[in-house]
Amino acid sequence: MKMKSVLISLIPILILISCGGSGDSQESSTSLQPSNSISLPTAVIDGYVSGANVYIDFNWNLVQDEGEPSATENTSQQLYEFSETDFSEINNFSAFCGMNRPRIAEVPIGAVDSENGTVTEAYTMTYFPRSYNSNSERANVTPFSSLFTVFVQDAIQGANITVPEACGSEADDIAVNVLGKVESVLNDLEYQYGINPSYFYEDYIASGNAEKQEIGEKIVVFLGTMHEVEKVAEEIYGSPVVSYPSEELINTILAGNEFNTLTFHIVIKTTREIVDSYFSYEKRLRYNNIVANDEGQILDSNGNPMAITQENLETVADVHSSEDYESGIGNVVNGYFVHISTEINNGVERTFILFSKDEWGCDLTLSKETTYGYLSARHGCYPPLNTMDQTELRLYDETNPYFDYDVSLEASRRDVATINDIFEELDAIPLGIANRDNALAYVLDGDQLFYEVEKDVNWFYYYTKGSGEELCQKIPLGGTSVIQSWTGSTAYEQCYANMQ
Repeated sequence: MKMKSVLISLIPILILISCGGSGDSQESSTSLQPSNSISLPTAVIDGYVSGANVYIDFNWNLVQDEGEPSATENTSQQLYEFSETDFSEINNFSAFCGMNRPRIAEVPIGAVDSENGTVTEAYTMTYFPRSYNSNSERANVTPFSSLFTVFVQDAIQGANITVPEACGSEADDIAVNVLGKVESVLNDLEYQYGINPSYFYEDYIASGNAEKQEIGEKIVVFLGTMHEVEKVAEEIYGSPVVSYPSEELINTILAGNEFNTLTFHIVIKTTREIVDSYFSYEKRLRYNNIVANDEGQILDSNGNPMAITQENLETVADVHSSEDYESGIGNVVNGYFVHISTEINNGVERTFILFSKDEWGCDLTLSKETTYGYLSARHGCYPPLNTMDQTELRLYDETNPYFDYDVSLEASRRDVATINDIFEELDAIPLGIANRDNALAYVLDGDQLFYEVEKDVNWFYYYTKGSGEELCQKIPLGGTSVIQSWTGSTAYEQCYANMQ
């Protein structure tokens, strides 16, 4: 099922003209045009941290690339600042661009925390802007600002921007999406908990908020554990690693609940590279739902502590890996992006070739579901908001003359002519449950037709050729429990009536 997210179209406009309403002088959101002087003052706060590496992540990959400068520490002001010469490798740089990119603080062992002394466990904190701020306004990089990474992953995932072009239109589009997402999350949290959005951005040391300082210090302990996991992964894979807490932590904190464990995720990906005239390549590895305690250990499913090793990570996490080839729109198939991937999700392996116009169009996919032993020919459309209409042929019989392709071989070859042939065959599939009888011509005995429609609820229909077995199911959105089911001829009648 394709995940869909919607940004309220007015958010970027509102952000541009808003005054924020935070009540925090450090974080007011006046929409001033930035001045020509470069400072971009940045505070690193657990206590005030000295000796951190603070940089601006211009290209949205959450790691420091060559050309992304580190700030100079102003010890008298307990700030980190940038000068104009720092940005010489970035085309069309402006302070406005710098203000609206993430700022990341890498706190090493040996740094000094004004409240807690010498840092003994390295950790990283992140700041995502919540509005278009003035150049003179300070960004506070804190344990609390770091909690938003999980919410912006969809917006930054797949960014492939060089540092010289990181103030260009593609990076700016990501900035608009990220700022809109952060603002939307803040509004939701304010509605749910009555929390002023400045809670996540304020200088809680200056305000003397001892309770919040205690929570921040606890978060930092977990950030240290995440850093140790990152190091293990980097040593093995030789690629940058990004980790981030799960969104449940925010709800736990705001609800005032104690927390002695933290669930987090890590993402490892290689630098995207051009491999031929049509495709770029990237390898990704995700370890989802790792649980750590406040003593710097990871936990197994029974809550038992384990050392941070590669073997143990494989045991305790939901592991997702993929090798991805992506084309530009129209490079291979007219009007479509082409995405070719081999992925393993918790031991379930598949290789697929996917054609996609855009987020709101139709996806056509031919995949070899290796673990389950069938070839899937799928056509899914997403016409209006929050709806989905999917037709899928599940081909178990390898003698089926339709879609007679070795998907793994074609994924490795990436022959343009063959890829276009696959697209034409997928595009010819009769769509929708009303065309079930026409689709039967594409399947042999033992093969299956599958239809899904997502509206106010999910409707599923299965038909197995040869046996004539039929099943219609009504399932709540986001759920797995069956509200009602039908078999036999009644199944088609019920699903046909509700899937139009």
